[in-house]
Amino acid sequence: MVAGKNIERRVERAILEMGSAIGEQHMDIGKAKQEAEDLVVRLREVVSTLRQAAPTPERETKREQLKAVTDTIRQLEHKHVPVPGDLQKLKGKLESELDKAEKHQVVLYFLREQLSQVLAEIGTSGHNP
Repeated sequence: MVAGKNIERRVERAILEMGSAIGEQHMDIGKAKQEAEDLVVRLREVVSTLRQAAPTPERETKREQLKAVTDTIRQLEHKHVPVPGDLQKLKGKLESELDKAEKHQVVLYFLREQLSQVLAEIGTSGHNP
């Protein structure tokens, strides 16, 4: 969870810095280019970190395991049989791992939307050197 928040803050900070770099009307072109390059490097680092949480066969296996563990717990509770603590801990661990991965996907979606807006703002004003 903490990693997701840190990544979210890094994305927001990079986007804000991008806006402030663009907002300075009298910025030296060399400085602007360097800041843009630095932002791209940082954004790529964030994307790389977030992509590690992309859906994988292992995550799908964990999702199936969580479903089986949850079903087992429900069956035991329905029969008024005490649920072993280890089974509850396993359920919590699986939920936490899957929740973290889903939050990373949300941040990637946020980043994609923000970058699309930035690209739309840039439009065709940029020219290739």
